[in-house]
Amino acid sequence: MENQMELFFEKIKEQMSVQTKQITELVTRIEMLQHKINFLEDNKRRHNLILFGVSESEQEGSLLDYVKTTIEKETKITIQPHEINTVQRLGAKGKGTRPLLVSFTSIWKRNLILKNKNRKHNPTKSTITIKEDFSKDVLLKRKELIPQLLQEKEKGKIAYLKKDKLIIIDPKEANPMKRKRNPKESPNDKTNTNRPSFKIPNTSNIFDYMTRARSSSCSDLKN
Repeated sequence: MENQMELFFEKIKEQMSVQTKQITELVTRIEMLQHKINFLEDNKRRHNLILFGVSESEQEGSLLDYVKTTIEKETKITIQPHEINTVQRLGAKGKGTRPLLVSFTSIWKRNLILKNKNRKHNPTKSTITIKEDFSKDVLLKRKELIPQLLQEKEKGKIAYLKKDKLIIIDPKEANPMKRKRNPKESPNDKTNTNRPSFKIPNTSNIFDYMTRARSSSCSDLKN
């Protein structure tokens, strides 16, 4: 009887071991697939920008032209019609002004618009805000990093968010190659004492002076 029970438990252990292995393999595969999905979605979002504050009074038929004109006004960047792939509202209608998701055919043009979005091209105060398209997880991570971002800026550091990462740079190390010149010193105040000076000899032969000057210059180059 005991032997039968031992065999029974051993068989159960073997089955559990096989099932555990299968579950582990499935979890690993799901994680790999999720990673691929995230990569594809992030790559797709690289073409997108989100516009906040665009009035919904515009007809959907003319929305593309309206978005094109709005972006050009905000950034002073010319956009061709074929450079915009799709324009669509996000969220359910009736809950205030919904943001616009704009997808561009060119990542380069999208990045150019993003780079120029904060420049004061429009003399009047604009109600339009242009932001990157991030996933929900990235947005939550960025929200968590904002307090630390503000703290670092208060310390005088250069701090900004890059996707879901906080980048912090010490201003002293930002441009190590640049060194401030002493305001008391001026390039005009310094003279090169090693530079040979030439005096025109008391001779009417100007070619003799030119020959001597050229000879001295060549010797400086060799040294």
